[in-house]
Amino acid sequence: MLLVAPKAPFSMSQLLPNVINNESDLVLLSKLFDIETRLAECSVHIGHLLAACQEIDRAAIVLTDVNIWTWSAPRAKFSFRATSKEMSQLVTLMEALPEITKTDCRLEGTKYNVQMAGEDCIIGKKNRSAVIVIKVDRIVLIACYKDGNDESVIEAVKKGAASIKQKENIQRIF
Repeated sequence: MLLVAPKAPFSMSQLLPNVINNESDLVLLSKLFDIETRLAECSVHIGHLLAACQEIDRAAIVLTDVNIWTWSAPRAKFSFRATSKEMSQLVTLMEALPEITKTDCRLEGTKYNVQMAGEDCIIGKKNRSAVIVIKVDRIVLIACYKDGNDESVIEAVKKGAASIKQKENIQRIF
């Protein structure tokens, strides 16, 4: 079963009062949801999706209407505030991105198996849940599933990312 997907529409200024500092931030955030829509058009339903340009100093990502993450320092340092255990688990996997060959991550004493699944993809597994992190050009896509078949989930996300890449140069989104 997929985790609950974000509900639209969002009021960005209401959700992110301490994050949005200028109009360009707001424009960037609006583009994040375009990517989710595009994935949906590719018949790939992703429970939780993150999308961000890695070449900016600041970004905000909305996973649900109540869970908000922010990061600072481009390409490397990530600082998140999470409101649930699931979000904290994703933080751990995000921390592995700068060193994508890392073999394990730890959160609250729990070991997660993080393995390579292709040149630009890592998968974190725990019990019957799976987290997939895929890099497409400058974009990072993260999907979190529960109680799914790992292989089918991975293939679905890869297919969605490939479809986006074929339809349009994803860098144009930003």
